[in-house]
Amino acid sequence: IDTIMFWKSTDWGQTWQGPYKYASSAIQYGFASWWYSYVGAAYQGKAHVLAVMSEGGYENGILYHYVFDPATNSITEEFVHGYVYQDTAGYHTGIPQARTPSVGVTQDGSKLVAMFMDINVIDTATAYKDPYFMVFDGNTWSVEAPVFAVQDTFDEGRGDFCPTVYDDGNNLNLFFVCSSGSVNYVNIYYATSQVVIPSVNETRPTFALDVRPTIVTGNMNVEFALPKAATVDITVYNASGQKVKTLYSGSLNAGSHRMSFNSDFGKGIYFVTVTVDGKSTARKIVVK
Repeated sequence: IDTIMFWKSTDWGQTWQGPYKYASSAIQYGFASWWYSYVGAAYQGKAHVLAVMSEGGYENGILYHYVFDPATNSITEEFVHGYVYQDTAGYHTGIPQARTPSVGVTQDGSKLVAMFMDINVIDTATAYKDPYFMVFDGNTWSVEAPVFAVQDTFDEGRGDFCPTVYDDGNNLNLFFVCSSGSVNYVNIYYATSQVVIPSVNETRPTFALDVRPTIVTGNMNVEFALPKAATVDITVYNASGQKVKTLYSGSLNAGSHRMSFNSDFGKGIYFVTVTVDGKSTARKIVVK
């Protein structure tokens, strides 16, 4: 599936208008969505669809947000989460990746909450990881945050969340169904997660970027390639979107670059952000 389609009814389903179509920009990469890799919800008078677009043979991929406005019959697209890179064989999904998205709206209608399995290794369709969530306030997506404070307590299943979300003013309370291993829809989970303050979201990369290792105990290597000479800033942010440390700021020539830095900013989840001439790409790391 590479084209998003909407229909609308103004008489409670007796007649329908449409389809209103939008060809995903992921087509340029040769990506498409599996039938179970997109979900929708009504939020602020519009229809919102989240879709994971992936390369052939993979269920993990990049997460897009589509919005249908029934007042104007218009559809917009936003890149939300993931990474695309190109080599001699074509385009591929890098790290991080998303899988089996789901979406819910808080009881007061103020926030749209997306849940998905976050994939931090390039693997086959059998690679299951931990549940993460992101918050949309009508304008901006937050950075991703883990659903559980201790991820290892979660039985890493396939996803299929279908969350009900209650915002008590201090925390998001998430109720959701999830798979257990290869058995679908068998567990009901509850988690209380701190509200993530919306901050600048990830944008579609315009240059290749890799940070290794992704689980860091000492030094980490930041590798990227520049198509031309540019001003480069390498900055570390925490999971709340707060700036922790500037690793590099200056001008670099075109070509491949590899820089080594010490991860001396404490244990936790961080995002290493490389900004090239004002355009940013982020990679998640875990410091232990």
